[in-house]
Amino acid sequence: MSKASPKPRSKPKQKASNGQSGIRKFFSFISSPWVRRPILLIIVIGLLYWFMPRLIALGAKAWQGSLALFGAGLAILAVALGVMIWVVWQGYFSASGRFSSLRPGMGGLT
Repeated sequence: MSKASPKPRSKPKQKASNGQSGIRKFFSFISSPWVRRPILLIIVIGLLYWFMPRLIALGAKAWQGSLALFGAGLAILAVALGVMIWVVWQGYFSASGRFSSLRPGMGGLT
């Protein structure tokens, strides 16, 4: 059996990035995540500063409307939500840990 002759190797091709135009390089730089995120942050902060008086007026109208609509029920809901958050935060809500001695099968669920 004869051995196959080795194929000639071609030279590695150079990347075409050297021939990119300046505009293309600029947009690839701007679209990188390290540049895009701070630019978007600056735009959002600028828009918030620009529309701040309108946003405050809209929030005040919404607050007054919700007080008129819900009345004292809104305060009751706020207190109940605060108590629920406090109970979960303190760890009093782990019911399966309390009753594991009463139900032996439940001890594995904790």
